[in-house]
Amino acid sequence: MMKFFMDKLKPNEEQNDSLFKLVGSMVRNKMTFMIKRAVSLLAPLITPILIIVIAATGIVFAVIAILYNSPFALFLPPLESGDTIQSVTTQYVSEFNQEVQTLIDEHKDADRGRKVYVDYEGMNSEPSNYYDIMSVYMVKYGYENTATKMNETNKQNLKAVFDDMCKYTTENVTEKKGKKKTKYLEVRITLKTYTEMAIEYQFDENRTATLNQLMSAYITNNPSGGSQISGLQGSLTPQEISNITDKISNPTQKAVASFVLSKVGYPYSQPLRNSGKAFDCSSLAYYAWKSAGFDILFGGGTTAAAEAEGLKYKTVKEENLQPGDLIFYSYTTNGRYKNISHVGIYVGNGKMVEAVDEAHGVCLGNYHNGGLVMICRPKK
Repeated sequence: MMKFFMDKLKPNEEQNDSLFKLVGSMVRNKMTFMIKRAVSLLAPLITPILIIVIAATGIVFAVIAILYNSPFALFLPPLESGDTIQSVTTQYVSEFNQEVQTLIDEHKDADRGRKVYVDYEGMNSEPSNYYDIMSVYMVKYGYENTATKMNETNKQNLKAVFDDMCKYTTENVTEKKGKKKTKYLEVRITLKTYTEMAIEYQFDENRTATLNQLMSAYITNNPSGGSQISGLQGSLTPQEISNITDKISNPTQKAVASFVLSKVGYPYSQPLRNSGKAFDCSSLAYYAWKSAGFDILFGGGTTAAAEAEGLKYKTVKEENLQPGDLIFYSYTTNGRYKNISHVGIYVGNGKMVEAVDEAHGVCLGNYHNGGLVMICRPKK
């Protein structure tokens, strides 16, 4: 304002300021003053918030960096385009399967070729350890290393794990039916599971726990086997159990049915099959009949195939099914007795109990006969 009035004291031709310029200058100065004042007042509040935001951002980036250098990077998006752990594993599986199929198709020095999944027990016609391979690889090589980045070193490491978990041998086998003999070239495939590899690689408790977490996430999101079974129930109330067992008059059959029904909801596990805390299909059948006073162990084994072989003279017809009867299935060639890979326990009224798989655990479901081989009654 002083500048404006001083300017007005000059002759007209020498004046530079105007009222408009004065108002504009005053507004600018006032706004500048207000902004500075506001900043000075808010600074004590804004500064801690900015510090927190910056710190939080740093923590987030640090956590992401840690995750990408841990086995859990398996669940994160790839850091770059190109090969991923999934695509490379798929490539190795495809090459392995193609190699096996070529041997079967050519079946040199044999009449036919066939696949045998050695000692497989489960409900899949084509077993797979695809997720096991990736999880084992991540636990073995994923600590303090971005193992999901598929450079040449990581590809070689993944291939080493794959080769340890997927193997095959060939064997010539002659089978005789009547007067006709058929010579088979068997490609005998061994697919190791994550639990077997935890032992083979001597993982410590922490690594084993991490491996179990990785596989649990995969199993939950990728259930297998149970799709062929209808009406599955993963839990039963005491009243629902009584509604089934009250209709069974035979004490032995009732004991077997009561045992398996009481285990509905228990987890599926082959490593923990004898712990009483989890079951696989054959251990459920074994302990059910043991609870009724009968030992169905055969040849020192309690696999489904061993149980069936020990009961081969105690078969019953499908139309004569009774509670407690053991229903044996074959879903693939596994080299065991009659290629049996699964067993369930009938509980009456068109229902059966079975340890399905890791995703489902022990369930009550509808009776099914796809892949049925034989039905046995330990006490006839």
